[in-house]
Amino acid sequence: MLEVAQSFEGRGAKNLMGFSPIKSSVVDERNKMTDEIPSPHISKCAHRALICVYFVLCAAYLTFSIYNYVTRPWVETFTQEASERFPVPEIRIRTQCFNDPFCGEITLTKNYTGASGCPQNPSFQNIVLGSPKLTDSHTTHLCFVPENNEMNTNTGDLLVTPGIVLDFSNISSGKQATPLAYSSVVVEATSSDGSIMRKVVNMESWQVKTFYIAMSIIKEEGEIKSYSYYAQNLQYDGKRPTNRATYVIRLAQFANVYEKTRPGSWIDVLAQLGGAVTVVAALLLLTEPCLSKFFPGGESRHLRGRMTESRGKNFVPLESTDVHLQDFGPAPGVPLQNYKDNEQVSVRFQGSFHPATVISPGEEVGTYNVRWEDGSVSMRVPTSEIKKQ
Repeated sequence: MLEVAQSFEGRGAKNLMGFSPIKSSVVDERNKMTDEIPSPHISKCAHRALICVYFVLCAAYLTFSIYNYVTRPWVETFTQEASERFPVPEIRIRTQCFNDPFCGEITLTKNYTGASGCPQNPSFQNIVLGSPKLTDSHTTHLCFVPENNEMNTNTGDLLVTPGIVLDFSNISSGKQATPLAYSSVVVEATSSDGSIMRKVVNMESWQVKTFYIAMSIIKEEGEIKSYSYYAQNLQYDGKRPTNRATYVIRLAQFANVYEKTRPGSWIDVLAQLGGAVTVVAALLLLTEPCLSKFFPGGESRHLRGRMTESRGKNFVPLESTDVHLQDFGPAPGVPLQNYKDNEQVSVRFQGSFHPATVISPGEEVGTYNVRWEDGSVSMRVPTSEIKKQ
């Protein structure tokens, strides 16, 4: 048996249009939350506010990530790479004998056998310079070639060793009635910014010296921006058995590479955003218990809506009211009928039948939840009030 209690705000309680227990078994309920329909713990306004906060926080983090990516600093790393990977340096050589002609004949030998990427052709070449002055300059490329560890200085012959070799055939030592003499060698290399690396070395009789030139390379994002040369090492390799002196010029095996990069990519920005979206969503979910106390959903967990009155086939809304449904069961002695979901039926209201659609079985046995043509819903309608169309 169905009992309907209606309370109007500010008017006290009164019977609803003289509904009898049977005629009043169908109640139009619009936009309401019931115990049978799961309701959110927080109100719709709070839901909308959370959605807005979610998108605002995600947009803020995306803006922050883009700003950090655009303004990310340059990071400089240092490595050593093979010199043959970089452009071959060009050097200028000037020589002069002090107390000429007691330095003998000066010969420049280029030995690039085994060098890779060297523009010199042929790979081995002897150039007799004679007795040049310091104002005379010889320009050549300096290629890296593997060193010959078996260089023998205990010979009076012309040394053949990788690199550029300046040979002074007979520098007078000042003995045996010959005046003392020595030779000066100037080596220059111009960097990309126009600065010049210059090294001056004096050669005396019997000496064997090796001068190493090294490169410094500046890169940005893998592209060479500048290069420079510096004197890496000058070493004394031994003594010749005669007055012959030898000066070897070599390119260092490794170059110092300083590379500037800006780490990160747009893929990293998107990945960070994906992680932030998850964190923001999790943090907002943690606020649900607190919001449910201040913005509860379900409005006291009972039906709130409008009662409607049938005038023909039209429904006219009445005043706002709180309606409590109690004891929705089938009428005694009325046989139960089975109806399918979404089945079109007719439901009795105010003594006449009106079209409706079955939504689902009601909570009590022998009842159904139905939806009217205007979209309103009635809960737990007894089968005694329903008939097939």
